[in-house]
Amino acid sequence: MHPAITLRQIHYFIAVAEELHFGRAAVRLSYPQPALSKEIGLLEETLGVKLLIRSRHGSRLTESGKALLEYGKRIEVDLENGIREARRAGSGEPRQLWVGWSPAVGPTILAGVQELFAQQSPGVTHRLISSFSQQQVDSILRFQYQLGLVVLPIQDEELKAECLSREPFIVALPSKHRLAARNEVSLRELRSDPVIWIPPALHPTFNTYFHHRCRQAGYEPNIVQEVTSIGEMLDFVAAGVGLTFLNSSAQRLRESGVEYRRLADRGMLFETGMIYRRDSRSETVRKLVDGLRDRFHCGEP
Repeated sequence: MHPAITLRQIHYFIAVAEELHFGRAAVRLSYPQPALSKEIGLLEETLGVKLLIRSRHGSRLTESGKALLEYGKRIEVDLENGIREARRAGSGEPRQLWVGWSPAVGPTILAGVQELFAQQSPGVTHRLISSFSQQQVDSILRFQYQLGLVVLPIQDEELKAECLSREPFIVALPSKHRLAARNEVSLRELRSDPVIWIPPALHPTFNTYFHHRCRQAGYEPNIVQEVTSIGEMLDFVAAGVGLTFLNSSAQRLRESGVEYRRLADRGMLFETGMIYRRDSRSETVRKLVDGLRDRFHCGEP
């Protein structure tokens, strides 16, 4: 903006240009008419152009006045948006909420997130990004994501983790497996079988938890192949390379050559949940967290 032109002058000019009458503009602004006329005269003098043609019956805009009215309105809108964004930033409110999502999180929770967004924060855009749980941890710590939907457990002092879903593990067997005709299988019966599993680096704490639970059941998985997606796991199982373990809701993923069976070991529980920064000041994040907790919180195991 020209250093000699003030926002107040632009505001006054817009009122006069819209009313096309100094008296009505003065009433609208609650500002004395003589002082208003002086301000517009100073603005015209600074710009070196005539903005209004005055008459006894009112005023009309010149071409210069029409141009300034268009851009002046933009200035006021941009200023108001800037003030709003400054206040939002100062309160910790994001313009866009980035939510990480692990493919192991069920569709019911995803649908809940979408519905809560529509109800609670219609003015905030959001993006769901498919990523592994450890990637979500790193992204939230770097302030890139505001919330994560992950496989638990997650252990980090800067993050709060809450369980949203708890379900038993199941085993996915090749359809020609010796135990495929059974309804339920124990881990001890699988000690000689090759296992398809995820690389530990994708989710270190979950991997530690899984192996701990297996050892408690007297079982040590014989991992022969590591893959990075549920689809790859099932492909290898269908090919007869080995078996794998999934959450029970994954049974919705039907694949030829794969049979799902319950585990007799009741302590094998699969938990998914949400993570967010403990120091988050975002009201949008707080409302989303509260809404998800009310709908899905899984309580004590």
